[in-house]
Amino acid sequence: MSRRSKKKNLPGEPIELCVDDLSHDGRGVASRGEKKDCVHGELPGERVMARLTGSKRRYDEGEAIDVLEASPDRVQPRCPHFGRCGGCSLQHLDAGRQIEAKQNTLAQNLARIGKVTPEQFWPPLTGAAWGYRRKARLSVRYVAAKERVLVGFRETYARFVADIQECRVLDPRIGAQLA
Repeated sequence: MSRRSKKKNLPGEPIELCVDDLSHDGRGVASRGEKKDCVHGELPGERVMARLTGSKRRYDEGEAIDVLEASPDRVQPRCPHFGRCGGCSLQHLDAGRQIEAKQNTLAQNLARIGKVTPEQFWPPLTGAAWGYRRKARLSVRYVAAKERVLVGFRETYARFVADIQECRVLDPRIGAQLA
C-alpha cells in the first residue's frame, strides 16, 4: 500500500473539528471517532471548519477553511512568509507554549519509542526568540520563469523553494542573504 494520501471516503463538505493536541510537526490534531485528523496551522483549543484533503491509515489530513474559535495562545506570526515557507511551523503559537509543545513531543517520543518515562525534566535552555537558528537545510533552485536562483526553505508540503527575501529565525548574518 502506498504511503501517499488517499482521497477516497472523505466527506466532501467541510466538517467542524475541535483541535485538542499538536502533532510532532506542528499540525493541529482533532479526534473524530477512532481516527485522528491533522490540520495544518491550527492549535489546541481551537474550533475550526476544515476540509479533509487526504487519508492515511491512522489519520486524515485536512486544511482549515475558517477558525470558529481561536486559541488564546494564538499570536500574529512575525514572519511575512509564515504559512507558505516550510521553515517554521509554530510561529502562530506563543513562544512559551512552543517550548511546552516541544517538551510534550519529547516526552511522548521517549515513552513511545524508548519505552522510558523520565522522573523529571530539567528547565529548557532558552535564548533569543528570533535570529537563533545557526543551522538550516536550505534548498537552491534556478527558476526559469523568474530568471533567477532561489535560495531558501521548501514551501510547506511542496517541492518548490519558497521565494523569500529574509528569514527572521535564522541568524541575521545568514537570513539576510536569502534575497
